[in-house]
Amino acid sequence: MKKKTQVMHVMRKNIRAINLSDDLQDVTRVFSEDNATPVPVMHEGRLMGILHSNDIPNSDYVYHRRATTIPAAPENSGIRQLIKQFPTAVSPTDTLAEAATIFARENTSALPVIENGRLVGIITAADIIHYLLEED
Repeated sequence: MKKKTQVMHVMRKNIRAINLSDDLQDVTRVFSEDNATPVPVMHEGRLMGILHSNDIPNSDYVYHRRATTIPAAPENSGIRQLIKQFPTAVSPTDTLAEAATIFARENTSALPVIENGRLVGIITAADIIHYLLEED
């Protein structure tokens, strides 16, 4: 890995976020339609955290690439209690080494990428691994 490779060259830029007020039905639809996980969670324009498909405790709601139907969610099934709140984010100009250090220190697999207070992407440990494999 080039020591100075920046997050902006590896991060996922065209990401779809969900709202804190969305219910599980909305969330599972995002997971299935976009093949997306993890997904940033927003509230009034602010990043609140990240939700992974495996953060949803009931296996009926876990994202599956081959799913053709989305199970009905119970009443009042919000996602507030399910999100992982990240006090740490990275910037597009941070290096992959800096991001990897945060992954290890915080025992997480995804970090939001913030620029000028705005969510501009997401980077995962898997994104870095794929980048390294392509480099060889």
